[in-house]
Amino acid sequence: MRGLEVCTAEKDLARRTSCLQANIEFLQQELTKLARRAEQDRALAVKETTTLKADVVGLKILLGKAQDEIEMLKKKPDEKVKK
Repeated sequence: MRGLEVCTAEKDLARRTSCLQANIEFLQQELTKLARRAEQDRALAVKETTTLKADVVGLKILLGKAQDEIEMLKKKPDEKVKK
């Protein structure tokens, strides 16, 4: 993984420990970034879902009105236009 150091090459225990700590800090920073990005993506998805639900409600209303108009037209007797 880019950003991680290979700590096995270090012979001195203090340097190896320092190397491992640097890797841990790097991984924690990456996890924090990924968690933040995931939360932003989730919030965006929730917002988009809410918008889509509102659109569906609006479309259902329009569909209901159209169906009502169709039913009204079906009930009316045939009217011929005289010219």
